[in-house]
Amino acid sequence: MKMNWRYFPSFTLEGKLILCYSIFSFLALVVILTIGLTDNEAYYWSWSLRPDLSYFDHPPLHAWSIWLSSQVLSKTNLAVRIPALLSFWSCTYLYILWARRLNIPWQVCIAFFISMPLFFIFSWNSLPDVLLFPLALLTIHLTANKKYWQGGIMLGLALLAKWHAVLITPGLIVMVAMQEREMKRILKSLFFPILLAIIIQIPVIFWNIQYDWVSVKYHLLLRHKNNSSEWYEFVMRFISYWGSILAIGGVVFSYTLFKFLSQIRAKSKWDKNDIILIALSFPMLMIFFVSALKGQYRIYWTGLAIFPLSLLFLKNISSEDFTQACKLSTKAFWSFSILLVLILYFPIGHYIKPIVEKFRTYDIRFSPAGDMTGWDSWAKKEVKKHMNKNGNSLFVASDIRLASQLLWNSNLDIKNVHVLNPIKQYAIWRRPDLKSFPHLVFFGDNRRKIHKDDITKICSPIDHPSTETYLMNKIVKIIDQFECFIRTN
Repeated sequence: MKMNWRYFPSFTLEGKLILCYSIFSFLALVVILTIGLTDNEAYYWSWSLRPDLSYFDHPPLHAWSIWLSSQVLSKTNLAVRIPALLSFWSCTYLYILWARRLNIPWQVCIAFFISMPLFFIFSWNSLPDVLLFPLALLTIHLTANKKYWQGGIMLGLALLAKWHAVLITPGLIVMVAMQEREMKRILKSLFFPILLAIIIQIPVIFWNIQYDWVSVKYHLLLRHKNNSSEWYEFVMRFISYWGSILAIGGVVFSYTLFKFLSQIRAKSKWDKNDIILIALSFPMLMIFFVSALKGQYRIYWTGLAIFPLSLLFLKNISSEDFTQACKLSTKAFWSFSILLVLILYFPIGHYIKPIVEKFRTYDIRFSPAGDMTGWDSWAKKEVKKHMNKNGNSLFVASDIRLASQLLWNSNLDIKNVHVLNPIKQYAIWRRPDLKSFPHLVFFGDNRRKIHKDDITKICSPIDHPSTETYLMNKIVKIIDQFECFIRTN
């Protein structure tokens, strides 16, 4: 849809960008308040029910922040997602500060944000990355201003948000080396900040000692245990990886990349800022590229690298390209906003379902809003129907995230919800006292194909005669009563 700016005669290009950014923030707030938690958000919220020193697949800062906001805002969407919105605004401010050091206009920074799908998602979807991004940017900002001790503290907190923060340390070392030059001053400037960052990790280290370094083993060894593939799968992963970076980067990122590549031959010399930006982005890009070739990659893992990478492109293009990028971003923003509202709130899944189901073995929901807000009524209805008179039913989920959704959308206590698959969250789901639960209810969701058997067959004693035995063996002991239900459209 093409916007006609004649209706806003007093608007300069800067005014249009500010208007778009304001609408962007408003859309994020609407999504925060009107759409239920995603499975991952419910999963991370469940950590806050039992705050601990760390967790199986992430460090603890995200759980701590949700616990803190929940004390103030109670059990609400806003309590879980307020870190995301605050992070988005903080990232914008810190990105502009960084760009100003490189003589990049603030207008193109705003254009970059409003055209980037990744940052819309992370303006409301509360994942650990929403704390990683601003803390990492603040670390870089403080280091660039030679506030090394403060930078070390922020790096420690960034590592408590997500371990990906370690991948900016080569860039920080290069930055310090170029600022201090003398080896003695470089070592002095690095030693104590790095020591501070390590000291801040004591809770995570202590937790992993308790559990035989399970987080370290999982991320470094188990995630890539079975990665043998045919050559064509490597080709597809190669294309998917670099294509996803362009996808999450958005229109302005892709445009400036094209301009940067077209002008790079004419560049006679790389200055120190170019080298720093490359050092801050290159390790993350390459580490996750190798991981992607092995079959393990999430589209947002390289999100932090987008910041220095985009500044590298912007720094090396002309002022005319800045203007063109800003104009392009406003057009992209309106198209993206309209498409976003259609996808989130209208049941377009109804129309694409007959096509999609030819390639998938499970149903799709008609719309994300309908899916995520549908959990509330579904959970309350099923819990009421399947809870026995004494209120001591054990609800066994097919997946940790589904267990979290049931907890979030019901009044069940965490001791009444368990997980069928191997326990990963040591502080959250412990083996229940089965003798106190005479009634078992197994539940699943047909979107999540996580079993070697079709979930509908697991729930059907006719198709799967050993259903009860299959389930009971997973939780050690046979329970007297058994029920099974599944969430579908």
